[in-house]
Amino acid sequence: MIHQMKLQSEPFEKMKSGEKTIEIRLHDEKRRKVVRGDIIEFSKLSQMSETLSVKVIDLYPYSTFEDLLGAFPLSDFGAKNKKQLLEKLFTYYSKKEEYTNGVLGIR
Repeated sequence: MIHQMKLQSEPFEKMKSGEKTIEIRLHDEKRRKVVRGDIIEFSKLSQMSETLSVKVIDLYPYSTFEDLLGAFPLSDFGAKNKKQLLEKLFTYYSKKEEYTNGVLGIR
């Protein structure tokens, strides 16, 4: 199955270069449909015509972003600072959404 997702420019470029190998999302209804072997087509938000297709090789469901980030090297997320990455995640998602859905790392 092919899934469509959008990414901000910076994480898109990090994924494209291979610097980022795990994408972080809420484990919401849309992400619950993703399984190993599926393809995700990421569209770069600043230029929706630029896309990157990747094959899902593993899924990591966790209760919180903190738990997910603690389970892997920060470099897998294209990050160097855990606190800054958490702050950025909470500009996109609320604590309530995190609590309600859980989170998902997609490799």
